[in-house]
Amino acid sequence: MKKHLKKFRITAAIFTLVQVVLSTIFGVFYYLNLFNLQSIVDFSVIFVIFCVIIVVDLLFVWIAIAIFAAFRRKSDLQAADLIGGDIQEAYNFGMIGMVIVDENNNVIWTNDLFKDRQIDILDTNILDWQPKLEEFSTSASDAIIKLEINSRNYDVKYLSDARLYIFRDRTDYESLEDYSKRQATVVGIIMIDNYSDISGTADDSNDVISKIRNAIFEYVREYNVLIRRYRNDAYFLLCNYESLAKMEENHFSLIETIHHIGVKEETPPTLSIGIAHGFFDVVKLNEMAENAIDIAMSRGGDQVVVSKYGEELRFYGGKFEAQENRNKVKVRVMADSVLSLIRNSSNVIIMGHTNMDMDALGSCLGMKAICEYCKKPSVVVYDPKLTERKTRGAITSAFSREEVAKLTVSPSDALDELSSNTLVVVCDVHRPSMTMAPKLLDKATKVMVIDHHRRSEEFIDSPVFSYVEPSASSASEMVAELIRYSSTNPRII
Repeated sequence: MKKHLKKFRITAAIFTLVQVVLSTIFGVFYYLNLFNLQSIVDFSVIFVIFCVIIVVDLLFVWIAIAIFAAFRRKSDLQAADLIGGDIQEAYNFGMIGMVIVDENNNVIWTNDLFKDRQIDILDTNILDWQPKLEEFSTSASDAIIKLEINSRNYDVKYLSDARLYIFRDRTDYESLEDYSKRQATVVGIIMIDNYSDISGTADDSNDVISKIRNAIFEYVREYNVLIRRYRNDAYFLLCNYESLAKMEENHFSLIETIHHIGVKEETPPTLSIGIAHGFFDVVKLNEMAENAIDIAMSRGGDQVVVSKYGEELRFYGGKFEAQENRNKVKVRVMADSVLSLIRNSSNVIIMGHTNMDMDALGSCLGMKAICEYCKKPSVVVYDPKLTERKTRGAITSAFSREEVAKLTVSPSDALDELSSNTLVVVCDVHRPSMTMAPKLLDKATKVMVIDHHRRSEEFIDSPVFSYVEPSASSASEMVAELIRYSSTNPRII
């Protein structure tokens, strides 16, 4: 089309120039009366000549319009052949724009969408107009490029055989998608970690507790969050994703606010928050929120755990050291549960983590001592190649080769020791991938976890007993307390 326009402009210029030159020559000859023109040509003849010139010019314009109309119809037919049938309906359906270019990427035809939106790109090089479209030259045939044109968003696809660009307006869809995302449901739980230690017997009349509640209410009001207290130390939280995004951007300043409230207190108050989003079912979100708050608490509290469906957990806070919240009663209950599980099992397999250190070894030996007290056969999973050098040295110096063979079992042989009533005890680790024998966990029906590390997202699936205490200095300390505070108080030599 552009080539034909160029030819037309040249032809029109030559045609006009010829008319001007001939008119000038005639005028000069007539004015000077050369060849006695004034007597030969009167005004009536001049008028006729002028009319003929006008008719010729009009005929020239009419022919030009007819030629360009033929080219435009040809372009329409090419597009119709490409997409078939009722082409006008295809143009309007779904706000689809179409552009056909020539071999030099000059626009030779556009549909009505561009005209309606006052986008005039006819006879323009489409790559000069939108340089990003050059990516089609190196992209796959089904590639789609996103463009923003006059504050509207388009998906663009290129059909090279027809030199056709298809523009699909996605502005309304993206606006709706963005609105749906911002209004997506978010469910959460807020829990005061050490409520009983702070409140004592005063409950809500306690000044610190009152300040904590006020801080929570002010925070949720600022971020348009609905909360309801369902327990003295816990609140149910409901908001949309837009509010959650603002709180995440603020890094959940409520955690820091609570720190300032208890800065002078003997027992500084802390909060744990578990939040879930990214799923349409609120029942599922509630389960995710409960799991998130469990992880926050097991990691020592004073932090926020955000769980998005299908993605890894996000953690905020956790700046304070885990507060000592173990007491004799709690440890005694835990110890009695451990003894009960061991006694009700046929045998016990104990293991620590890979690159076994002294703490993993000490806690495993402590659990073996408890098993021997309960008169239950037990072995410790041990692989010298998966043990720290210092720990290997301690084992070889403390036990003879025969004692090591009787005390331990290799990761591969441990599977032979497993039965339906075997108890597997995991010490100083809670991540399945880091245990000495991960395959053992896949087949075990009863698993006990004793660990002092902050809980991570990866956790042993459905343990029958879990004792994770981040405030403890080591797993060996936890096992020693189980022995000391047990109701039976086993004497271990």
